[in-house]
Amino acid sequence: MSMAGFYIASSATKLFGGRKRRKADKKAIAEQERLDLANIQLEKLETEESIRRTLESQGKTIGTQRSQAGASGFGVGSSLDRYIASTQAEHSSDIDWMRTSGASRAAIGEREAAARKDAADAVSKGNYTSSITGAIGSGMSAGVAHNKFGWGFGEK
Repeated sequence: MSMAGFYIASSATKLFGGRKRRKADKKAIAEQERLDLANIQLEKLETEESIRRTLESQGKTIGTQRSQAGASGFGVGSSLDRYIASTQAEHSSDIDWMRTSGASRAAIGEREAAARKDAADAVSKGNYTSSITGAIGSGMSAGVAHNKFGWGFGEK
């Protein structure tokens, strides 16, 4: 094979290899994004379930306290009623924290997923650009080789 032919083959290999790699990269990026979104959804569902279970448990606790208050014979305004009100306020605060914390974890997951996708896409585009640049360089080398040696079929 002549030098010019070698450079042309090299150029084609770089160009088609770069296209193939970019296509594979896009597929991998899409799969990672799908997994990230599934994990974010799972985080949201786990938070909702934790809140549901906590509310159920808290309801049982308040129910028990009311039963005790009724059985004790204390009237409205008693220390036990104040304790129940305090417990309800604490329970409400706990649920608010769980919602805020869960939403924060999901939001962080979303930002991490977006950053991961952007970074992977930038690397993939950079690699593809490098393959195109390499193909252009090989094409230019083919031109130089042709000018110096011809196509290798007895010219010059």
